[in-house]
Amino acid sequence: MRATKAVDDQLVRLCKDELEKQGIRGENGRRLQAIISAKEHGIKRVAAIYNISRETLMRWISKFKSGGSSNFAVAKGRGRPNKLNAEQLNKVKDYITIEGANLSSKKVQNFVNQHFDVELSRATSHRLLKNLGFSFITARPSHYKTDSLKKEEFKKKSRTGGGSRSG
Repeated sequence: MRATKAVDDQLVRLCKDELEKQGIRGENGRRLQAIISAKEHGIKRVAAIYNISRETLMRWISKFKSGGSSNFAVAKGRGRPNKLNAEQLNKVKDYITIEGANLSSKKVQNFVNQHFDVELSRATSHRLLKNLGFSFITARPSHYKTDSLKKEEFKKKSRTGGGSRSG
């Protein structure tokens, strides 16, 4: 193991302070921990443990030196972009509001396909419903052999006289 000159004691102290502020969770925490570890264990070994290249770790170090952790923060806009724009999402939301309770993710999927010529999977249409603030309400399942008359009779017998239970 060879000590690295890229990480000095002052940098480790700054990284530890920043890690204490931000916490160890998330990508910034991971990057700060890697920089701190590089001081003691070396760039090559830490890069192998974190499954990154040595160049990536060196880039994190230089970015932190030049502008702190905000300089190497994970940029917004990463990940796959939404297939629908804001106007289309508003139209879908209006459709869901008008359609009401008898709506399924399959119906949303068909609506999007017909009106916007965008193919969505059923899982994506379900996620779309969730992201727009809607949720599914489903009935409790009942066994096919259930006798509904006996069930209602049981409900009538089990009701209390309206007062509170105390025991």
